[in-house]
Amino acid sequence: MNIVKGEGYKPNFTRDDLTDDLHAKAGFRLDTEIVTRQKIKQIIANIKKG
Repeated sequence: MNIVKGEGYKPNFTRDDLTDDLHAKAGFRLDTEIVTRQKIKQIIANIKKG
C-alpha cells in the first residue's frame, strides 16, 4: 500500500480472483478506496481478537 499524506493508504496491487476471495473471507476490502489509519488499526485489532 502507498501512503497518501493526510489521507491514509492507497492499494498498490492488482485485483484478481485471489484478492477477491481473500477480501470476501476477511470481511473487508482494501482495494476500492483509500483506507484511513484508523481503519487499518481497526482491522489489525480485529485480527488480533481472532
